[in-house]
Amino acid sequence: MGTGFFVHHRIIPAVKIVDFVSDRMLFIVLRGRLSNIIVFNVHATCQKKSDDSKDHCYEELKQVIDNFFGNI
Repeated sequence: MGTGFFVHHRIIPAVKIVDFVSDRMLFIVLRGRLSNIIVFNVHATCQKKSDDSKDHCYEELKQVIDNFFGNI
């Protein structure tokens, strides 16, 4: 399993950062006119997985978001 983004060739100059956090999670930062645009692509674990697996997935997502926005 993996995840990714398709970026049109006209948008490639606006790409500032692409970070593959794990095989289930990545984000891309695009330069916008007024501010940056951050897009997360996350494949969360399904309900059939163990609670530990789900907790790890959501903790990983929380850490990534906290890096951008701090502890709100």
